[in-house]
Amino acid sequence: MLWYRDNNHEYFANKIIEYGLTYCQYSYSLPKPVTQMIEIFMQVNYPEYFKSLGYTQSLYMPVANKFEQDIIAGRIRQIQNQWREKYPDEF
Repeated sequence: MLWYRDNNHEYFANKIIEYGLTYCQYSYSLPKPVTQMIEIFMQVNYPEYFKSLGYTQSLYMPVANKFEQDIIAGRIRQIQNQWREKYPDEF
């Protein structure tokens, strides 16, 4: 992934990460906090799909090439806080 990123092939770098995450999720059913983080990742990558599912807040606007950084960071903090007691060494 790093080579693709470093050589301006961001699309392929992103797809490599996506494949690894989704393969592990599908094959091993990862713990809930990891699943929630993957959902954020997928929501950023596929805003139109999530919009069609009824999500009202996009985390990424492709036309403007703009991330909703505050919302993304807030959701990550929320996941960390929610699971900190169960997984204290991970957060």
